[in-house]
Amino acid sequence: MKVDVEGFEPDVLAGAVRTITRHQPSLLLEIEDRHTGRYGRDANRFAEEILDKWPDYRMYIWSGGSWTPADRVRAEIRNYLFATQEAFRRAEGAVSQQHADS
Repeated sequence: MKVDVEGFEPDVLAGAVRTITRHQPSLLLEIEDRHTGRYGRDANRFAEEILDKWPDYRMYIWSGGSWTPADRVRAEIRNYLFATQEAFRRAEGAVSQQHADS
């Protein structure tokens, strides 16, 4: 689920709680203080709320050609992947299969 709505990401996720809880989709979110701050939200606090609400999720950033675990939102990074370990296993399997087929 990709969400890039210039600071309204918390509101989108609030409306999708049942779907996220039931289906545990991977979440690709743009999280920046410059956007969330306009609505009285702190970017790091928002990320913490996601991880508190859905403890099976981990936060990642794209770095060096792969998704790397992240422990906080950084000013120089815009996009964050929130995914379960099961989602990562499925994605890694799909990438491995693509390489085997080529």
